[in-house]
Amino acid sequence: MKAHLNRLAAPKSWAINRKERAYVQRPKPSGHRLSHSLPLFVVIRDLLKFAKTAREVKYVLNQGIVLINGKVVKEPKRSLGLMDVIEFSTIGKTYRVLMDRIGKLVLIEQRGHNDIVASVSGKTTLKGKKTQLNLLNGMNIIAAKDLYKVGDTIVIGPNGEIKDHFRLEKGSLVYFIGGKHVGETASVEDIKGDVLMIRKQNEVFETRKGFAFVIGRDQPVIEIP
Repeated sequence: MKAHLNRLAAPKSWAINRKERAYVQRPKPSGHRLSHSLPLFVVIRDLLKFAKTAREVKYVLNQGIVLINGKVVKEPKRSLGLMDVIEFSTIGKTYRVLMDRIGKLVLIEQRGHNDIVASVSGKTTLKGKKTQLNLLNGMNIIAAKDLYKVGDTIVIGPNGEIKDHFRLEKGSLVYFIGGKHVGETASVEDIKGDVLMIRKQNEVFETRKGFAFVIGRDQPVIEIP
């Protein structure tokens, strides 16, 4: 796999200047789809503009002040994906990767909403009747009880514990990560197989389950655009 992408061929979700340079860094493979992730190098230089050159990006990372989902990262090719949290410890700034209403990946500052928020994409039963949850961000976590379904969202604390659980059900507050309502939030009115009936103010519409990410019950657990 090539280390770089032609800027013109980069995912449409990347909010980059496609005519400034010929190529852009490709992120290392992760649990995130390419269209839902960015290389850390691009995040620091192009989106947050905390550096102007590759040398400056490497200098920032080598200080050990950049954390992704609570862990120090020094690799500029590290993938930063949808709902991941990036923290700059020396300046006290924390951002979460979200999507705006035209489908671009954006960094939204989080004030007190720093926990990992992840959607359950699959499950595996282990010995001792424990359940391994496979998460949309590529992580796996062991749950003592099988209380979770695909499409649910869990909130993971700093020690890897499950702090909260939001079911994909009637009344859930969801954030759209795909489809024509990308970047919007609304409530689930009903569920029919893989189709969600959504209510947004006085409008009711259908969308695919895969486009909806549960972010709470009455209020979002993350800061959104």
